[in-house]
Amino acid sequence: MAGPGDTVDVFRWGRPLALLRHRIKLPPGSQVRHQLIGLQTGADSFEFTPPADRREPVAELVARDIAAGAEIGVRLDLTR
Repeated sequence: MAGPGDTVDVFRWGRPLALLRHRIKLPPGSQVRHQLIGLQTGADSFEFTPPADRREPVAELVARDIAAGAEIGVRLDLTR
C-alpha cells in the first residue's frame, strides 16, 4: 500500500510491448527509495536509473520485450 510520500506507477498492456521508457520527474532535492513491480533481475530485460541530480531529479525505468497482460512498474518512496 502506498504511503503519503509514495509515487506508484504501474502499467499493463493487452499486447506484447517491445520497449517501455518511463521517466518520473521528482521535486527538487528529492531522495527516493524504489521498489520494482513485476520485474525480476535475471528474468526480465530492464534498467532502472535512480535520480542522480538533486536539483532536477528524474528516475527512469526502461523495460524491453514485455509480455501481453504483464503488469510492471515502480514504486518510489520519497524520503526527503
